[in-house]
Amino acid sequence: MSESAPLLHRRSIEVNCYDEGDYVRTVGRLRDERPWHEHVPVLHDMELSLRVRLADMIIETADAVMHLFPHEECPFIEPKFRELEGLSITRGFSRSLRELFTGVSGCQHLHELARVSGPAVFQATTSKRAHAREAGQPPSTDQLRRVAAGMSGTCHVWAPDGYGEKKLAAGWRPGGPTYPAPSADKLLNQPNP
Repeated sequence: MSESAPLLHRRSIEVNCYDEGDYVRTVGRLRDERPWHEHVPVLHDMELSLRVRLADMIIETADAVMHLFPHEECPFIEPKFRELEGLSITRGFSRSLRELFTGVSGCQHLHELARVSGPAVFQATTSKRAHAREAGQPPSTDQLRRVAAGMSGTCHVWAPDGYGEKKLAAGWRPGGPTYPAPSADKLLNQPNP
């Protein structure tokens, strides 16, 4: 890593998720900076807000805002991102985003925010369940089934019949007190995880 070399570009993406009862609101922000540039140190500063219904993971509202942008025409695409409304952030979300917003049909920066916002909602739902468990409300069997279904196939841990499913079957619950979560082998060989 070359920390002493001149910094040419910095891209930062931040996604915050808020609990709105039966919904999660995500507010994502993307900034592209050119620290060396005297007159235009920030090239892009864009925001995408989504309100996702937890019961079915459907985007209910979507709002794109460009705070800073390189061309006066850039904000013309903001209303297009309302087409996120009605999409599910589960299976097929990335494909839908590519179909709707790539190339001349969208904005690559807002597309990137949409792409990272979907997984952030899943993390927020896990956080919400962990928060409820800390308050003495364990997850229902239906909630755990939805976790497994939503995570299935998303990475090697959540391969069908993989580690994640084995851990759930052994009694492990996402967002538990042990981090990182113990291996499936450890959980399967101890009486109470």
